[in-house]
Amino acid sequence: MIFVKILYFYCGEGLGHTTRVIAAGKALEREHEVVYASYGYAKTFAEQSGLNVEECPGELELSGKNGQFDISKSILTTIKKTKPLNLIKYNRLINKHKPDLVLSDSFFAPAYLAKQKHIPTWMLLNQTNISQFFNASQRTSVHMIGGLVRRVNFSTLEKMDKVLVTDFASPYTVCRDSLYFTPKLYERTEYIGPLVRKQGYELPQKKATKTVHSTIGGFGYRAQLLNKIIEVSKNMPDYKFNIVAGPNAKIETHNKNVKTYGSVLDQISLMNEASVIINGGGHSAMMESVCLGKPILSAPDAFHTEQEGNANGIQRLGIGYRIEYKTPTSLLETLIRELSESKEIHKKSKHLQKLAEKNDGRKEIVKLAKEFSQTL
Repeated sequence: MIFVKILYFYCGEGLGHTTRVIAAGKALEREHEVVYASYGYAKTFAEQSGLNVEECPGELELSGKNGQFDISKSILTTIKKTKPLNLIKYNRLINKHKPDLVLSDSFFAPAYLAKQKHIPTWMLLNQTNISQFFNASQRTSVHMIGGLVRRVNFSTLEKMDKVLVTDFASPYTVCRDSLYFTPKLYERTEYIGPLVRKQGYELPQKKATKTVHSTIGGFGYRAQLLNKIIEVSKNMPDYKFNIVAGPNAKIETHNKNVKTYGSVLDQISLMNEASVIINGGGHSAMMESVCLGKPILSAPDAFHTEQEGNANGIQRLGIGYRIEYKTPTSLLETLIRELSESKEIHKKSKHLQKLAEKNDGRKEIVKLAKEFSQTL
């Protein structure tokens, strides 16, 4: 097999893209040279996990307030952040490393530039239906911008050599609501399965105890749900609660069955011990939970259609429920007990866990890279 030089760009908004890149990158690095490019905390997080990450500017910035995604503010912030110099910086990185193959996790501008240079380029993502972000707004200006973004989005994706969806194929696709294909794009698309850092079979096989693991954080608007979870813990002394609240969250609790964490580089081991996981609507967080066979309570940001779609997917597959920040404390307790104790929900969760073992995204991307190396 021929050694492949890979330049891997990834979006720095949130950490979902980053955890996918860590999973794929460490698998690819066993046989190929991989250099990464990102920005912000996503760059730092990947470096802490041992990856060699180059600095580059971002191409978008998502904004929200009080638990609601704000598309208008996101557009304005992104426009202010976008500079012609950014394209020059992406171009310099490509020229510097001279890759045989460019991978891009939801990072469109450098992927487009790579194709302009006739470099084979693969896009990894869990969302192609960008229009839904803009459709929720009542502003005409937002709809006009949305139409332009949609055309640019599909124009770029249709130029990719491969579009790799990091999810199960139908009928088990968690992110189904966020996918839309043109005929040309459909030809380039492959479902490679969950792209996670560790599968359940790679961890010590422990019997799940009555443990709730919350990853939603406790900053800003999420504090209201975190406080409800802590309140629920008082009524559930037979359960243990592990709460990752973030480094800046202020938590006041004297409950003996609650343990809090500021931040954890790799939560997989903690998640593996849980009987129920509470998370936001991020796709990577969902897939990590699914690969461990864990029922999920998902609290997406309001009007963040991609997160809401992921939460709907979990509920559709019968392995969890979509909740809101305003969900009453009494209902939270009921749902936690049901997810923890329901044999039917656990049966469906374990079925998807077995499916994930057979459709390991890391193995699939390594296989695709091997096939690509044979064409060089």
